[in-house]
Amino acid sequence: MKCLVVTDKDPGIFETIVALEDLFPNKLRYRESEVRDNLKSPYNINIIAANDDGNIIGYILLIPHEEAVEYLKEDDPLMEYNYKKTGYIDQIAVVTNLGIDKYKVFNDLIECLTLESEKRGFEQWSAHLAIPIDVLIRRKFNGKILTNKTRSVTMPSYDGIFVYMEGLP
Repeated sequence: MKCLVVTDKDPGIFETIVALEDLFPNKLRYRESEVRDNLKSPYNINIIAANDDGNIIGYILLIPHEEAVEYLKEDDPLMEYNYKKTGYIDQIAVVTNLGIDKYKVFNDLIECLTLESEKRGFEQWSAHLAIPIDVLIRRKFNGKILTNKTRSVTMPSYDGIFVYMEGLP
């Protein structure tokens, strides 16, 4: 398996990520125009995981924390601007129907994201995580979660309860 940082310049990547949006509940899916914008933004980090056959088996998107504060302010009014360069983990998708180890794919995506975000100067990350994804993140970043920033959040626009957390790469 390999992970690749991708942009809108990569052939076929737009169509691939649009297809991956089906892995998310309706309210968490991006429209095609939003996928295009996410791929074009020089501030975002888009990473795909591919198996040895070249099939895309995972995707992760990091956006600037400030952007997330803006679009989530009604669902999470306690989310604040951060003085550090912080990236917000906006989407994580792992294909589960190909007989792959989804936990390995998840861990590899997080590892690739950590390396790329450090290259780009990010000092922290933040995320609203569905349960049980929060448990996987806690394991992966053992000891690097800012516990004073961790809390449950009911987000009506997304029909769910999420765990908000911040951490160090």
